[in-house]
Amino acid sequence: TGGGTATTGGGTATTGGGTATTGGGTATTGGGTATTGGGTATAGGGTANTGGGTATTGGGTATGGGTGAPSWHSVSTGITDTLFCLWGSSANSVWAVGGDGSGTVLKWDGSTWTAQQNPSDTSLYGIWGSSATDVWAVGDPVFSADGGVGAPTIIHFDGTQWTASASPVTGESLFSVWASSATDAWAVGTSGTIVHWNGTAWTTSTSNTTADLNGVWGTGPSDVWAVGTTGTLRHYNGTIWASVSNGGSTTNLNWVWGSSATDVWAVGNSGVARHSPSTGTAWVAGTTLGIASITNVYAIWGSAQSDVWAVGAKTNAATTIRHYNGTALSVSAAPSIVTLFNVWGTSATDVWAVGPNGVSLHYY
Repeated sequence: TGGGTATTGGGTATTGGGTATTGGGTATTGGGTATTGGGTATAGGGTANTGGGTATTGGGTATGGGTGAPSWHSVSTGITDTLFCLWGSSANSVWAVGGDGSGTVLKWDGSTWTAQQNPSDTSLYGIWGSSATDVWAVGDPVFSADGGVGAPTIIHFDGTQWTASASPVTGESLFSVWASSATDAWAVGTSGTIVHWNGTAWTTSTSNTTADLNGVWGTGPSDVWAVGTTGTLRHYNGTIWASVSNGGSTTNLNWVWGSSATDVWAVGNSGVARHSPSTGTAWVAGTTLGIASITNVYAIWGSAQSDVWAVGAKTNAATTIRHYNGTALSVSAAPSIVTLFNVWGTSATDVWAVGPNGVSLHYY
């Protein structure tokens, strides 16, 4: 602070000659700290910014929040495949999946997206995990050499490698997966398909609908939501999947997420948003998220009830990114005009969004 510089090979961090920075940082060769608030300057020449931004090895993009308010930044993935979904176990371990007919799996390590070897050769649409060593991804069915349609793709990461997992259904696609633990995971997809993982095997579960189910999310084993086409809304109470009125909308619902069992959102086409401010017994029309009725909203996620992000199809004028602070909505500027299919983060100042052509945006 006041002109100090942290550099590999004996740099100094001073405030008029002192050796300790405001906030208690220390400048050391190969990765000391020298910022107001304690940002880390790693070997490789990254600049430590007031406010605590982390400079990655090799001079990479700061991911912890440099000078000024957080904002959205484009981050290269090195691919042109569509990315449909993302999830992570920490800020330095984030997964993104997609593919245009072939399975694409990327991993963010805190500085770079890198392609990961996996057994899928079909598009992957959903990913979620209960920990860094228990991650699921799901997608399209596998086609045989003679053109036959097989089982939907389900792959699992155990902390070391991705392996294929047997599906109990055939001829369907799985669009979304969510897990509460290593012995409790749900995946949903076309024609009302719902399958459950019990720690040993995937089994089918009766949904009582033939609508395509696009999203699944829950707070625990006895509180799980699934949403889909024609406004379909299903709730699992630990025993059965029951139909729940969404408050009158027949618009396709694409994603579901909540900050708790008493604050759940579902978003969909034409800017629709449904909100359950109770225990799911009364869904009402939520705000339209400030999005024109012609714009499809594809995903919603937040770090808290007062920090919620929604993303969707681009318009002629802008990327669709909206932020809800618990009281009011605001438009969030993006570095380019792109469609976004999913949003997820680790905190209020570490959020990711992905879309077609390998698009990756990072909010920090």
